[in-house]
Amino acid sequence: MPMTQFIAKIFLEYNILYKGIFMKKNLLKEKNVKIVLTYNDNNSINSYPVSVRFQDDKECILSTELRANFHKPKPKTKAVIEVKTKDAVFKSDVVVNDCSASLNDLTIFVKLSNVWNISELRRNIRLKIDLPFRIKYKDGFEIATVTADISSGGFKFYSDIYLSDEYKTSVTEVTIKLPNGENFTANTKYLRSDESDIFNSEKAIVYKFINLSMSQSMILNNFIKETYTLMEE
Repeated sequence: MPMTQFIAKIFLEYNILYKGIFMKKNLLKEKNVKIVLTYNDNNSINSYPVSVRFQDDKECILSTELRANFHKPKPKTKAVIEVKTKDAVFKSDVVVNDCSASLNDLTIFVKLSNVWNISELRRNIRLKIDLPFRIKYKDGFEIATVTADISSGGFKFYSDIYLSDEYKTSVTEVTIKLPNGENFTANTKYLRSDESDIFNSEKAIVYKFINLSMSQSMILNNFIKETYTLMEE
């Protein structure tokens, strides 16, 4: 994703509050997600897998199968909605306004906040983002272009550059410029080349990070987590 589009998506789709917490209106409507509603009532924790029947900016109607040990929540009961996607787990504090039960189904009326916290993030999620970088070998040979994606394990870029066996087997240094202007520097090594799915004349080249320190891992993982809240896959 070009940086101009990336920045535009920040202002159009999200309002960042602080690290790891953001606002998004349509998370419940996304495909292939698992949704769980949890609330504490009568000194017991009740969790129900639910589906969304209706949603607007302020409230939603959830439905689930009625259980034999169901505890009907009181009006204005505080609850948590958990949404599991293929990349992360999101949680939001909500309020159960009311609920009604039929013979087999339970309908729950929920007041939304649309403020979501990322509680878990898949370890090797790959962010499709253009980040300028420079790989420099000891003999002076350099590769300078932009990433196609990046994860906690490495990064991919497209190029028609030729790499000899010496370069493919050598550990070298990469410097990646992050969106905040800071440079992330780490040891890296060639991993593989794949036929490009975008350009006919260029290959997808993958480098992996080597022996990241604890501070390097923290910087990289925090960047990935915070950036994930700003952009869609």
